[in-house]
Amino acid sequence: MRVLFVYSCLPLGGIETFMVRIIRQLHVKNIDVSVLFFSHKFDEKLLAELKRYSTVYHWDDYVYIPGFFKNSFPLFKLLFPLRISKLKEDLISQITHIHAPDTYSILFSKRLTKNSKN
Repeated sequence: MRVLFVYSCLPLGGIETFMVRIIRQLHVKNIDVSVLFFSHKFDEKLLAELKRYSTVYHWDDYVYIPGFFKNSFPLFKLLFPLRISKLKEDLISQITHIHAPDTYSILFSKRLTKNSKN
């Protein structure tokens, strides 16, 4: 089993620390976890802890996006073409479950699953 968490960012907050605790428990149960972020706003300590229990990916690595858009509104990143082969190789090929806790995450997850069928 491989679980993918799709989430916007990782500031220091209650939901984010809860997510790290869940991922830590999945890791303890030998469940492979990946996290895909679609922005670059992180609490560095929380991100370092998260990386101990999961593999972290960034949406920007899977889209053909001009540099000046990388820090723009996250939904703009849904409009750019995907690097399908890289996405399948790194993420989609072994994912069995996706956790998307908010609207943006659901939209990004939908784009991932749509392209996994190609």
